[in-house]
Amino acid sequence: MYPLIVCFNCGRSLGDIYDAFRYLRAQRNREAYGNSDIHPVLISITENNQAGLEDIFNQLGLRMMCCRANIATQITIDDVY
Repeated sequence: MYPLIVCFNCGRSLGDIYDAFRYLRAQRNREAYGNSDIHPVLISITENNQAGLEDIFNQLGLRMMCCRANIATQITIDDVY
């Protein structure tokens, strides 16, 4: 759980669902790209990936666009370094 992830517009705490979002996004990328050596952070965003993100957002109960944008663009230090 990442307690400091908060939507800047509406103030909703997103830290409690961030782990689930990362897991579902990684699972969708494995289905799309197989077990390749591509790091999930380096996969470019295409139209197909955006359609998959909408399904993940609906599954997690994120309905507001501000929360969707904040959690989709969240980058943790362990992803980069």
